[in-house]
Amino acid sequence: MNRPRSSFRSSPALIAGTVALLLTLIPTRALADPNAPGPGGTSFPVIAQGVGAISTDRAAWRVVKDTAQLPGDAEPLERALGFALATDDAVLVTDENTGAQQRLAAAEAAFIPEGAVQRHESLGDAPAPYFRLALVPPEDADFTAGGDLVLAGEPFAAPSGRRDLDLILGNLRSGTTATLSDSGFPTVLLTLTGSFSVGVAEGGGGPTTLAAGEAMVIQGDRKVKATGPNASVFVAAVIGPEIPSSSAQPIDQSNGNDGTGNDGTTDNGSDNTGKQVGSIGVWVYDCPPDVSYQDLTVPYPTGTCTEDPAATFATLTGDNLPGGHLTLDDLTPGEGNNFWSVPYGDYTLATDNSVQVIVDPADALGETTGNTAILWPLTINADHPNLSIGIYLLH
Repeated sequence: MNRPRSSFRSSPALIAGTVALLLTLIPTRALADPNAPGPGGTSFPVIAQGVGAISTDRAAWRVVKDTAQLPGDAEPLERALGFALATDDAVLVTDENTGAQQRLAAAEAAFIPEGAVQRHESLGDAPAPYFRLALVPPEDADFTAGGDLVLAGEPFAAPSGRRDLDLILGNLRSGTTATLSDSGFPTVLLTLTGSFSVGVAEGGGGPTTLAAGEAMVIQGDRKVKATGPNASVFVAAVIGPEIPSSSAQPIDQSNGNDGTGNDGTTDNGSDNTGKQVGSIGVWVYDCPPDVSYQDLTVPYPTGTCTEDPAATFATLTGDNLPGGHLTLDDLTPGEGNNFWSVPYGDYTLATDNSVQVIVDPADALGETTGNTAILWPLTINADHPNLSIGIYLLH
């Protein structure tokens, strides 16, 4: 596994900041309470926070060291649930659908909602390194989208509901120790500068050494000791308590002032007229002659067939779409897949009869019809806001 060293530069204010040496332990049962104190207590500040649902029953932590390209060179990508953390020069995070922007100076971070389409751009004179920490399906734990893999965590049972997610920052003088309390779920720990000895708070085996640019997943109370010659800095991404769903209605942005066009739609087909928006991830495969329908899997990248977006045609039709339809050419590049952003509603995927289509989740697919062309009815709604489709060309 590639574990690159970080070139993180701590700001003077960060290094000079007074950090308590011991985090008062918060019982795990208290952390399940939405009204409980934050995961860092009074010792470790929260530098980014958000609320989101983990979209799969099982998940894994992934840490990638990436590079934010200069403005004009960065491509918008669909992002995974988690955080972006600037380390050297400032990074500009721009949401392609809303136009919202965040400037991340060194040691600053931003929460990334699941499926957000964002550009990450350097505001310095050169491309800037930064880290992405994300909760992903286990099969995507080693997918980097062109970055360097720092950690592909082991799968774990994902908690249900919308969860408070926090990124906390720790800064310890050499030789000092702090305790990270158990959140009840796996926590990812990333060293930015210096090094740490990470051990079980009470009993257990020997500690693990974590150098700058390395990460590990921890669970249970852990004792963290700074072992570098100077101050050592880490961040930890924590899964917190379940948060009640909002009853607020989407804001009507149909007045054309949403930055997406006077018709209230974005270039990739998502709707900003107050409708809920989902996504359809699409993979197209060209399969060898010896592959049959029984060999196919759910539509995540597989070694059975070769990904080839030009292998066949596919058209998505629906009343909510601009012009009434979208083609494979309208797919937006994403982090691990290409996708269509579409308002909630009923749609039909049309393909030729030489392909097999697998939809996940399967109950979002209606009864197929057709002969020369096959029609695959699909529904995007609150129960199924995000679909995955694999289109397999069989010979």
